[in-house]
Amino acid sequence: MFSGDLASAFAVDYQPLQSVLSTQQWREADRLTTRLLIRVLNLQMGLEPNQLNLSRYSIEQFQMLPCADLNTIDRLWTHYSQGRYGFSVQREIWLSVADLPDVDAHLNKLGSDPIGWLGWCVDVVLDVTGYDSEAGDRFQWDQFVAKVGWQKQGKMTSFDEFFSYPIPRGGLPAMFPRTIETAAWLSLLERVNHC
Repeated sequence: MFSGDLASAFAVDYQPLQSVLSTQQWREADRLTTRLLIRVLNLQMGLEPNQLNLSRYSIEQFQMLPCADLNTIDRLWTHYSQGRYGFSVQREIWLSVADLPDVDAHLNKLGSDPIGWLGWCVDVVLDVTGYDSEAGDRFQWDQFVAKVGWQKQGKMTSFDEFFSYPIPRGGLPAMFPRTIETAAWLSLLERVNHC
């Protein structure tokens, strides 16, 4: 049984998500997670809670999502899947395929970066090596979606197809990340990490 708090900055009810996750109704939990995240984003922006318009959400809005809500959703997913699913699991997989250092872990080891040297050093290294971030991101995204099962044989899977076979580690939640821009999804993963 989940013993954590179902906290929300906007009094969003996470009991239905807990209920479907506890019975491993993965498809319904995925749909419900999308609805709940849209509700939180809308409430944060002062919009009608159930209004659906994914194109209006910006990277900045994902960076300001309330930690209480993100932590609740992520903890529910990781708890009921025994660590197989959740945004924090997806972030871990993303870092592994992107072959990028976990900058936050390095900052934590340093204690702080009061004058911004770390960010400056990363920028210089990327410039000197001629790293093409756009091409690199595309390659890394392709590796990620293949690893979590969102893509098979170079094609994105439909939701029916996705739920018709065993879902790999990190494959859920799938609906919300697949409906927003990659940069917004990465921003969401970073926000989960900072929370």
